[in-house]
Amino acid sequence: MEVYKDIPIGWMWGYHIALHTYSFEWFMHNQFSGTEGGFYGSTILDQYDMQNVDGTKNACILMGYALLFEIGFFVVLKVFHTGRR
Repeated sequence: MEVYKDIPIGWMWGYHIALHTYSFEWFMHNQFSGTEGGFYGSTILDQYDMQNVDGTKNACILMGYALLFEIGFFVVLKVFHTGRR
């Protein structure tokens, strides 16, 4: 079962812009890689096609999303804040 390849072409944009995609990949790789992954750790990573996850890249993407949201909220508050109570 290859989960990534089961996503229809028209829905790939949703996979790539979703926040939980990068956090899920990162956590799965941390949990099941190496000796701490247990007996079936490599099998689980193979099943979900997450053998070569780059945790640094995923962390940078998540920090970029956080920065994007902070800037967006700042702009919304600057534009719509009137100072009245």
